[in-house]
Amino acid sequence: MKRHRTLSSSDSSDESPSTSFTSGSMYRSKSKIQNEHKKSSEIFRKDLISAMKISDSHHVNPDSYYLFTDTWKEEWEKGVQVPDSLDTVPQPSLRIVAEKVKEVLFTRPRKYIRHSNSETTEPGYINITELAASLCRYDLDDMDIYWLQGLNEDLAEMGCGPVDENLMEKTIEVLERHCHENMNHAIKTEEGLGIEYDEDVICDVCRSPESEEGNDMVFCDKCNVCVHQACYGILKVPEGSWLCRSCVLGIQPQCLLCPKKGGAMKTTKTGTKWAHVSCALWIPEVSIGCPERMEPITKISHIPPSRWALVCNLCKLKTGACIQCSVKSCITAFHVTCAFEHSLEMKTILDEEDEVKFRSYCVKHSQNREKPGEAEYPLHRATEQSQAKSEKIGLRAQKLRELEEEFYTLVSVEDVATELGLPTLMVDFIYNYWTLKRKSNFNKPLLPPKEDEENGLVQPRETSINTRMRMFMHLRQDLERVRNLCYMIGRREKMKLSHNKIQEEIFSLQVQLLNQEMAAVDCPMTMSSIKIECILPGNCQLGESPIWEEASNSLLFVDIPAKKVCRWDSLSQQVQQVTVDAPVSSVAFRQSGGYVATIGTKFCALNWEDQSAIVLATVDKDKKNNRFNDGKVDPAGRYFAGTMAEETAPAVLERHQGSLYSLFPDHHVEKYFDQVDISNGLDWSLDHKIFYYIDSLSYSVDAFDYDLPTGKISNRRSVYKLEKEEQIPDGMCIDAEGKLWVACYNGGRVIRLDPETGKKLQTVKLPVDKTTSCCFGGKDYSEMYVTCARDGIDPEGLLRQPEGGGIFKITGLGVKGIPPYPYAG
Repeated sequence: MKRHRTLSSSDSSDESPSTSFTSGSMYRSKSKIQNEHKKSSEIFRKDLISAMKISDSHHVNPDSYYLFTDTWKEEWEKGVQVPDSLDTVPQPSLRIVAEKVKEVLFTRPRKYIRHSNSETTEPGYINITELAASLCRYDLDDMDIYWLQGLNEDLAEMGCGPVDENLMEKTIEVLERHCHENMNHAIKTEEGLGIEYDEDVICDVCRSPESEEGNDMVFCDKCNVCVHQACYGILKVPEGSWLCRSCVLGIQPQCLLCPKKGGAMKTTKTGTKWAHVSCALWIPEVSIGCPERMEPITKISHIPPSRWALVCNLCKLKTGACIQCSVKSCITAFHVTCAFEHSLEMKTILDEEDEVKFRSYCVKHSQNREKPGEAEYPLHRATEQSQAKSEKIGLRAQKLRELEEEFYTLVSVEDVATELGLPTLMVDFIYNYWTLKRKSNFNKPLLPPKEDEENGLVQPRETSINTRMRMFMHLRQDLERVRNLCYMIGRREKMKLSHNKIQEEIFSLQVQLLNQEMAAVDCPMTMSSIKIECILPGNCQLGESPIWEEASNSLLFVDIPAKKVCRWDSLSQQVQQVTVDAPVSSVAFRQSGGYVATIGTKFCALNWEDQSAIVLATVDKDKKNNRFNDGKVDPAGRYFAGTMAEETAPAVLERHQGSLYSLFPDHHVEKYFDQVDISNGLDWSLDHKIFYYIDSLSYSVDAFDYDLPTGKISNRRSVYKLEKEEQIPDGMCIDAEGKLWVACYNGGRVIRLDPETGKKLQTVKLPVDKTTSCCFGGKDYSEMYVTCARDGIDPEGLLRQPEGGGIFKITGLGVKGIPPYPYAG
């Protein structure tokens, strides 16, 4: 109910006292002292007051009493008025005033006039909604009343009429309403504040709604397909309009891999056939030629006929290539686009080796498939909000804050005065007071918006399906952020662990160096006992693949660019050679007699007597610029050798063109892997369970698990990373203690490694830089032979190392080697 205050101060002191206090009083009291005429029949008794007073000589602390400034104080000081004689008290007189009956000018005849509103027949019915709408929602507080009193005094001095409480409340309500409406309009129209985030928009490729810095979501201006930059291969966000590949050509092609049309599509190598990028990512046999540009779609011909024959369980069509449920016992097939359309569970999982694996589930298995320990993450994370999005949100918040601080500029005094029908001057006074009061309230509204109040009190909010879906979407996004945060924390802890391990290794190496220095002091003759001798100076352009032939006490090696297989007799010091028609990169013994060699891209049988070469197998037929490099025979008699692209300069070539092959005794060739730069050193552990391999430009010595009966390799890992001064790893051999010896090209040294601990045990430096390969030989395999290269050394370098391209013998190492294995074919 509304308050009806009485501003008059003429009421009796019992019901409406006007007493005010000097200390702490907020309000001014302008009550006038009423001089009443004292009647002759009344006397004043002061004894009643004197008993309540304190003597003037008594000291009282000012904080212990209030100083009355009441207008009735003088009357109290005079005493209490009491009748002098009870007989003379006048009798009261009363009169009854009859109420005026309201005249009814018009009586509504119900049967002629009908009203559309339903009326209740219950007596005393009141429409609460209409009553609430007619009442003002703002109530004046004590500060408003005090200011209103001062305003009315000022208006009286100006000759204007007063403003009552109801009018001021109505004016403040209209000011708040205008401010709220104009602010909402400014938020929707002002640049930077009208940003709307469509939470239902997802990338057509990865199905993720998140974006990050440098990976924004881009919309095609014709078909309106939405893609991430990385998902569609957009290197730079275009200014202005952007069209997808199919819209640029003005076509709507059919996807090769599913029955759907439209969406994020790219062409194959031919440029005439199209496929969805999402289909290419999820079908395992298909790949993408350039991951940066996400085109062209390749290896569609690698899809087996069995996959083309699958029928989609969702659309029931035998069109394109389907994928199957990842549950091993389930063979349900479905198209990738059909799976996305039916909201099946399509996951990308990060395994322990940081490799992305795709997991798809059918309708039956698409619920509660997440296993503990799996680190699942979207194809393009969003780890925390990107910097660009944060800047946008920060700019929006800043503009909102500035708009709230300048709220008073959104209200027009003239409009409010016109709506209320009041003078502009009066409304301007109230407007200025409203501005100051709202600023003192930290720019917050003095009353909530009417629609919010109605929704909260009158009309309870309905829980519609859209509201529930939006709530679940926000919940899913929050869970996704938590999962990404957990993933990033896990990565951070792994990096910390790796850093700690590196620190531990550094400390171990420092301790090892100290131990070596101490050992060198204790045994000064240990290093001096090693002898390095050049047995064949300046003979090879690029010597490689040394191998000791025990039967003839000879050392075989090849000179690759000279196309020669050489045999050095240790007794006669003579060199014999066989010249072939292509670069020869390795040579090995043959169990049936003679030798085998890798010539060009061919495995060949080499007859030393008639200097002939018979081709056993050919590899890399589609790569005319390739040739074999280093090769060696395994304990089971298989001839392993790898290929590389032809060099334009030493260690300068087209990368990732080589592969690793093996020639079996029955002359069939098996390919193990490709993407090799320079295939080099090979050897096997003493128990034949580990295969060691070097790809030179990886600057690493790698190890594989090796199955001797089948020749299969698996579980590739690095056992040693070369240091900067060691340069490029080249040829390799193993000693009788199971330790590896690696020749370092451009490093001028041979290093001994422990493959089990990954530690470097010994370094033997040579007087030349381009050491290429090494092997053990001699009577009991106690001597080491090292080949070198002369190509790539400038004239000044040849003056410093005139023995470049020679063959070196190292003795006094204190270890022995093992005999080489012959080819069994």
